[in-house]
Amino acid sequence: MNDEVYDAGYFRETSDRFREVIARELEATRSGQGKVLVQKPIEALLRELDFDRVVAEGNADLAALAEVVLANSNHLRNPRYMGHQVAIPMLPSVFADMLNGVTNNGMAVYEMGPVQTAVEKGMVRWMLGKIGWPAGDGVFTHGGSLGNLTALLAARARVFPQSWRDGLPPFAVLLVPEFSHYSIERVAAIIGLGTSRIVKVPADARLRMDPAALARIHDEVVNSGRTVLAVVANAGATANGAIDPLREIGLLCRERGLWLHVDGAHGAAASVS
Repeated sequence: MNDEVYDAGYFRETSDRFREVIARELEATRSGQGKVLVQKPIEALLRELDFDRVVAEGNADLAALAEVVLANSNHLRNPRYMGHQVAIPMLPSVFADMLNGVTNNGMAVYEMGPVQTAVEKGMVRWMLGKIGWPAGDGVFTHGGSLGNLTALLAARARVFPQSWRDGLPPFAVLLVPEFSHYSIERVAAIIGLGTSRIVKVPADARLRMDPAALARIHDEVVNSGRTVLAVVANAGATANGAIDPLREIGLLCRERGLWLHVDGAHGAAASVS
């Protein structure tokens, strides 16, 4: 690889061209020009990117590649966009991504990313304040699905501390709302519980988890010799926006010693907005 790719001069020259490509894209999409999404066959896109040659030989014109990427991406800033609930990146976050790309500091251990870890800690503290919690801790994930996995792994470690070595016992179950995100089933499979051991709790007329039904089902689970890994509740269900009666559910879980995980991917975002 050419040593210039590590040189500040290369960065200055290339970033100037990049800046113009991205600025033109921002102006075009905000004014509603062009299509929101162009979906060409994958092989056609690879040819436009000159992918095979670039991978084999290098020497890519990055500004030209950027134009191909932008032309064939989902244009979230277009006023006609009506797609999935993906945030439109604010321009300051673009510069944050650039800093991350330049530093490439991992956060698996503190000495690999001290300032990044400090920022994460500060943001978690700020978010806790937004939802009214005086203390706590957490980690950032890249989305709600990974957030659900992380939280339920924590529940597994607390409720079944030997599970890392021995796996989950066959009598473990997960109590979830009738309207839960599909990632909960994926989590059940990934952590070794299995989707067949998910117990759905019926919803009330407002599509929220019914606390009375939760209490009844928990009694049935206990009487059958099974143990609850966790109760999952929604703070803004993805399918319908319903917010489960968290206070009632929380009190029930506290009284019965149950781990409560709230899937707050939507409600928490609203709280910090």
